[in-house]
Amino acid sequence: MIKFLTYLILNGIVAGLLWFGLVEGVQGAQNVGLFAIWVISVMSLFFGTEDVAKAVAAKGFSAPYWFDVLFDLFIIGLLTWHGCYWSGAAYVVHMSMIAVLRSNVEKIRSGK
Repeated sequence: MIKFLTYLILNGIVAGLLWFGLVEGVQGAQNVGLFAIWVISVMSLFFGTEDVAKAVAAKGFSAPYWFDVLFDLFIIGLLTWHGCYWSGAAYVVHMSMIAVLRSNVEKIRSGK
């Protein structure tokens, strides 16, 4: 439960920054939010490694997959709606790498 709460807080901060930056027009929030999107997207490129999959298999995911997908689709929609196409595309990469990670974790758990 504490992992899910941490997930909600951290992702809520990113979503809030993007909302206030893109929808409400707060330039500083937009800058920090877009920077966070790019950092998250670049960091997720390492999610396909075996070491990360083993670590996540041992600890478990912070949120259910359906919730993670809904959140990611909201972020991608918000970014593209407001013309941040490259950032939206970068976040699609992040979303794809989460799917790869979840697949690798399932393979580890099933013993394949």
